[in-house]
Amino acid sequence: MSDTGDPIAELPAGGYPPGVVPHLAVPWRLDRSGRAAIVDQDTDAEVLQTIRVLLSTRPGERQAVPRYGVADPLFFDADEEPTLDELADAVAEWEPRATVELVDRAVDDLGGVDAVVGVAHGGR
Repeated sequence: MSDTGDPIAELPAGGYPPGVVPHLAVPWRLDRSGRAAIVDQDTDAEVLQTIRVLLSTRPGERQAVPRYGVADPLFFDADEEPTLDELADAVAEWEPRATVELVDRAVDDLGGVDAVVGVAHGGR
């Protein structure tokens, strides 16, 4: 990485080396140099990003893959909302590079419930 912290600054004129595939950061944003922010393929950051996208996508939102995502618990009664096992199953199905190690719920001060998903990835 260059002194400026910009990994692109060190790349040859031809772009990324073979086998290195950049992915746009989600949410989309600009980095300090004004370029689209990226995460490198198969890094912990990229795997975590794909899990965040999965857990924030509702089934049917992606027309090409209508089963992708998890049900939104805001629109269900407490007994119908996705179970912790269903969240873990979704991660296992759609992000095979990750191993779900912990799934729990955390209640905030206002009574809201957040799913806490811990994952392991052997990436860099």
